[in-house]
Formats: sequence, structure tokens, C-alpha cells
Amino acid sequence: MKILRFTLLLLCTPLLLYAQSQPLRVPDFPADRYVGGDTAFYRFFAQNLRYPASARHAGIIGTAILGFTLLPNGELTDIELVNPLSKDLDNEIKRVFSETAGNWFPSSQALPVRMYLPIAYTLDGVPLIRAEINDKLFIEEIIMKAFGRVQATVKPSAKLIDKLYKFIEKEKHRKALHFADELIRRDPFNKQWFLMRSTIHKEMGDAEAVCSDLKKIQDLLQYPVSDKLVREYCQ
Repeated sequence: MKILRFTLLLLCTPLLLYAQSQPLRVPDFPADRYVGGDTAFYRFFAQNLRYPASARHAGIIGTAILGFTLLPNGELTDIELVNPLSKDLDNEIKRVFSETAGNWFPSSQALPVRMYLPIAYTLDGVPLIRAEINDKLFIEEIIMKAFGRVQATVKPSAKLIDKLYKFIEKEKHRKALHFADELIRRDPFNKQWFLMRSTIHKEMGDAEAVCSDLKKIQDLLQYPVSDKLVREYCQ
């Protein structure tokens, strides 16, 4: 598990410029900016985050990614779930995170910092099959595991992949999109699924959705994307 660093680089740019500057993406939780440090932050989530019964019984699993920006004055902004899972799970994550407001220290740092927090939900006996998390891009993740029986049958990822390729081959784009969405919910760190979904959206004539996937590959995962593609679909 990644060792969290306890300091942030202090920049010398005047404080008044931060509102006009791009956030600096950081891969480590800024322990010196939170009351009690990173231990207190993760303990708070462990004690308060729940796996809603509706999501458990529906067999909903995956890794949500919560993005947020910490301003020099200690306020939080641009809070978003860049990889949502379900209404109940998303609302639960937002509820707990909102309760951390007021626990963040101000800093003389000139730039706001942008962080992405992975939060994995899984069920007992269901492995987390996904690409490796790049610890240079994401802060340390939180894993929620539910034990006991569930009403739904969770399909293995291998079956989802088979179904995806099957429907792509048959040019049944809406059905293929369903399985691409599910694979991304389970494995948002694999650029392959975003590329495949963007191709499906292209075939469906949804340029806005193509642009969204290309931006996630480029900005969230920081893989290079053809400038030509970005210009074509993101104007």
C-alpha cells in the first residue's frame, strides 16, 4: 500500500492568484491540511461510509472515483463523482464526504490542489478484477466489502467482456453500451473500456459522449489521446 506523504510543495506564487490558476493534481493525501491528518480522514470514512442495502441486494459493485479540489483557504470545490456507480452508492459517498467540510486547514500554498479518491465497493467472494491503480495519479483508495447473502447474481467480468464483444460484432450498439458501462464501473483504470465505449458512442452518433470518454482517458488516466480526435469530437 502506498505510503502517504505528509507535506506538500509550497509554491511561491502570490496567494491572490489561486482563483485564476489551474489546480495542481496531487497523488498523496495532504495530511497537513486535514484535522488529525490522513489517519483521521480515512478513519472517518471507515466509521461512517455504508454499503446501502439496495445496492448490496442488487449486486452493484465497482470503483467510484470522487474528484475534489482543495482551495488554499481550506474550502472544497468542484466535487464530482467522475465514475459513478448507482444513485444510492453515489449519494452515500457524497453524504459522507460533505461531512468533512470544515476539517480542512487553510494554507499559504498559492495553488488549489486537485485529488481523486477511489472508493471500491465489493461483495464477499467477488474479487476486484481491474487494472492496477496508478499511485502517481490517485490518492489512497477506500475499500468497502459487504458480507452475507445477496439477492442478485453478480456476473463475472469475463462474461461481461464476452457479451460486449458479441454485441459489438452484431452491431447491437445499445446492448454493447450496457456492458461497456458496467465494465467501466468495475474497472475505471483501464483505458481499453473507455476506448471501446467511445467507439460505441461514435457508431451511435453521440459526439458529446465520445468527447467525454476521450477526456477521461486524457485527463483522468493521463494517457495520450490524438489531438485530431479531441478536436473532432470536443469542439
